[in-house]
Amino acid sequence: MKKKIKIAWEGLPENIVQLKEIKSSLLKLSKEFNIELVIITDSYYYKFLRSIIKIDTKEYLKKILGDQIKFKHIEWKIHNYFEQIIDTDFVIIPINLDDKLVAGKPENKLLHLWKLKMPVITSETAAYKRTMNKAGLNHYAKNDINFYNLCKKFIKNKNLRIKNAKKGYNYSLKNFSNIKIMKNWDQVLNINSFRG
Repeated sequence: MKKKIKIAWEGLPENIVQLKEIKSSLLKLSKEFNIELVIITDSYYYKFLRSIIKIDTKEYLKKILGDQIKFKHIEWKIHNYFEQIIDTDFVIIPINLDDKLVAGKPENKLLHLWKLKMPVITSETAAYKRTMNKAGLNHYAKNDINFYNLCKKFIKNKNLRIKNAKKGYNYSLKNFSNIKIMKNWDQVLNINSFRG
């Protein structure tokens, strides 16, 4: 049995729809590798003014991903979030690039994940591309095929994942953080090494 690779996605449940952008990639990867998509989000959410129709996240995930992509839903809780995310091999941030509102968001999530020493693959939004390039990386995808190729490289190459995490961490540490606070977080979360 091949080693299981855990690929994380984290965010608000209403943004799970972004996974549709890379569904064919995930399906292909599921056939080639022993992957598990780890979804860290709330168990349910409300559609329409955040109050009218209650949506069950797990059922919505099944609808989006189908039954051939193995996934595990973990309830987002502040007390276990860090442990759950750093227990995965790398994180993905797929974005519908045609949705100007979503694609126009800043790079906060990427920087946050790098501060946790996590390797990350993103869609090629302006903010993610700019930030990756400044960190000396190019692990962003402009379409589903690119996402597949990058994920495949990350699955097969632990050193590439570590390189991404190290460069990202160093960039975020140098440009977006108080070093003392970051080191304290490392101790609290027991993050002494880079994910791989």
